[in-house]
Amino acid sequence: MKSSVKSKPVGIRVSSDIKKRFDKYCEKRGLKKSFLLSQIFEEDEMDLELAEERTGEKNISLEEFNRNIDGRV
Repeated sequence: MKSSVKSKPVGIRVSSDIKKRFDKYCEKRGLKKSFLLSQIFEEDEMDLELAEERTGEKNISLEEFNRNIDGRV
């Protein structure tokens, strides 16, 4: 069954070492390269949205964070 999502080839230049590592990573995990790239993009978009949502949140120091955590355990 073919996917209804249209795709187009993309060409990029990377070092041969990066190419080998990418190929090996995908092969070891049984992933298609296009799938992995699309997942990375989607996760990056979600991270950016979350960061934008949190821009207005109060920042606390590490010490204050640790005090709050210590009180919960």
